[in-house]
Amino acid sequence: MVSYFDLRVNLHRNGFKIISVCTHMYSKTAIIFSPLIPLIYAMTYRSFMREKDKRQKKRNMEILKHALSADLLFGKKLFVLAEKDPQFLKR
Repeated sequence: MVSYFDLRVNLHRNGFKIISVCTHMYSKTAIIFSPLIPLIYAMTYRSFMREKDKRQKKRNMEILKHALSADLLFGKKLFVLAEKDPQFLKR
């Protein structure tokens, strides 16, 4: 088992771009915490906007889109669809 963020880092380092993230079932216990989503969004957005690098800001918005999706917040198991990024240059 690996978290979304660890998986995203490994995919990105190896030249993949995440297309979509979905789940097969939502957790009922996780849905109980749904009233906290506005607070989580505000704090995460504030943290991500502190970044000064424009390229990293773009990546942060992509991460924010996935990280605050219902599938990632409430899903039991995640399914990630990724494809090789043609602009990736191995360092």
